[in-house]
Amino acid sequence: MLKIDHVARARVIKEECIRQDLPPIQAIVVNKRTGVPGAGYVATGRHGKVYRRSVRRVHEYAWSKKAPF
Repeated sequence: MLKIDHVARARVIKEECIRQDLPPIQAIVVNKRTGVPGAGYVATGRHGKVYRRSVRRVHEYAWSKKAPF
């Protein structure tokens, strides 16, 4: 079985969100201690208005019951 690290998985998710015009769902994957995404999260930055807007978009999006990818 091919092993893929968490950074590669996040990249695949990011690319699919972009391709399918979905909000950046990886924005809500945060460090338990810090409450922010890890350094590998580059979609919108990890702090500030743009990041908070991305999190809000993820929560407000009408996600399908079927996995988008």
